[in-house]
Amino acid sequence: MKKRTIFFLLFILTVVSYSQGAFRVTILYDNYVHTRGTRSDWGFSCLVEGETETILFDTGTRPHILAGNAGKLKIGLKQVRKVLISHNHQDHFGGLPAVLRGNRGVTVYIPPNLSSETIMKIGLSGGKAIKLRGPETLGSGMRTTGIMGNRIPEQSLILQTGTRNILITGCAHPGIVAIIQRAREITGRDIHVVLGGFHLNGHSESAIRKIITAFKGMGVERVGATHCSGKSAMNAFKEAYKENWIEMGVGRVLHFE
Repeated sequence: MKKRTIFFLLFILTVVSYSQGAFRVTILYDNYVHTRGTRSDWGFSCLVEGETETILFDTGTRPHILAGNAGKLKIGLKQVRKVLISHNHQDHFGGLPAVLRGNRGVTVYIPPNLSSETIMKIGLSGGKAIKLRGPETLGSGMRTTGIMGNRIPEQSLILQTGTRNILITGCAHPGIVAIIQRAREITGRDIHVVLGGFHLNGHSESAIRKIITAFKGMGVERVGATHCSGKSAMNAFKEAYKENWIEMGVGRVLHFE
């Protein structure tokens, strides 16, 4: 009887630890358009809605474009209580005023080198800026990779469901393969889906092929490269992943369970 009880408790603990729930990811800012009526621009932002938390990952470049796209997609930016900024480049934090405006109490998780002017704006708007360095849990099934890279410090977002791990990157300046490897180390499992900017614009065909081979070797099953990934890399990933290629662009909605 005792053995059965212990086994049952261990089973429950395993289910709780791995069942992180479902996520809905909506692209709000991107170089490409998926939904008619939205506007493309150089930059990236996506809204991640979990069962207990909603997080805006990056904010694109221009506040009015972010706000306009959100309005077109019937998403109220005032629902956003947490923002994660991947790195200190304008095309990833420039749209922040659209979120801060009339939305006091927002917590903005920032890289340690974000400009003091932007930090001051967050404070003046009634928000709170928190500098992140190591991996952090932001909500149920939502974790950061921690800051990676020295020249351009950057952090990415990991989403964990019961069966799948999803990685979202801003620009992947530290190297997309290195970021995936970090995410695998943090979660202890493969990363099954990778979305966002891969920073492969200008890479040679052979270099891109090696990266695709590395993706498959690490267990990546689906890919949605966009923003700074470059057309050549996007086409190569599309050809390699076929039906498991994810078309991105403003307005694209992805569900993960």
